[in-house]
Amino acid sequence: MVRHVGNEFVQLVELRLPDSSRLFVANVYLPPANNLGRRGVSEQEAREKVAEVLNGLVPGAPTMVCGDWNTRIGDRSPEVGEDA
Repeated sequence: MVRHVGNEFVQLVELRLPDSSRLFVANVYLPPANNLGRRGVSEQEAREKVAEVLNGLVPGAPTMVCGDWNTRIGDRSPEVGEDA
């Protein structure tokens, strides 16, 4: 591992592979906006924190982005226990 950076919404690891090439692995978790609001964080603030870290990626470098993607359609967002 060459470096690790992150915050509560995203972690980024830069790995040096055996052939000396680099691989970036990011894990993103962006909670639903209503959960963020309960914590006093706006969705925009959370997105900015994610962008701050992901802006450290090297353009063109192999990158894997993983995470818990909370999909929204318009102003609809799923609730726990809600039928699909």
